Amino acid sequence: MNRQYVAVFERRHVISKFELCDRILDLGCGDGTYTPYLQMKAIEVVGLDCNVKKLMKAKNLSIQAIRADALHLPFKDKSFDLVWASEVIEHTPTLEVFSELERVAKEKIVATVPNPSGPYYRRDPTHVLEYDIPELQDFLKRRDWDYTINGLGLCLPYKIIPDSFRKIFLKLTWRHPSYAFNISITGYPQTRAEYKT
Repeated sequence: MNRQYVAVFERRHVISKFELCDRILDLGCGDGTYTPYLQMKAIEVVGLDCNVKKLMKAKNLSIQAIRADALHLPFKDKSFDLVWASEVIEHTPTLEVFSELERVAKEKIVATVPNPSGPYYRRDPTHVLEYDIPELQDFLKRRDWDYTINGLGLCLPYKIIPDSFRKIFLKLTWRHPSYAFNISITGYPQTRAEYKT
């Protein structure tokens, strides 16, 4: 069977809920799989990745493409309204990567990661960060940002399951991240979080 990698429904759904803004950082943009969806939500999208070949493809999407790593972001403080980090955190050696995300983000951080108990985490040898959901929750509670963790359903990277089924599974796992294959981490500065309730 010929499988084609696509921007998965679950992550596209998360992006569709973003408010319009000026600037989004697509951290770990790769070849720009989610960039077109982010471009619908911002005046400017900046792509960042450490893989030069993938960045060249992303550059074809009319974005500024920068080669750097997530632990040393080459941006001033509060440079972006939103930081999108899809499937990046697990490739870093420490959760302290959130310090850099918080430094460059003004209003919101959204990161997606595989559930370490799910089928994806152990399949990829480049997943170097060891974590579990309770440990992640404990770490995020100690931050100066207010974070929530939600389930992202299946997040299968191939078009083999209809979006209607994915939508049901996303809804079932949203409040139960331990049952999802992937999870979403959303953060707001605590001053803004107080007003969101």
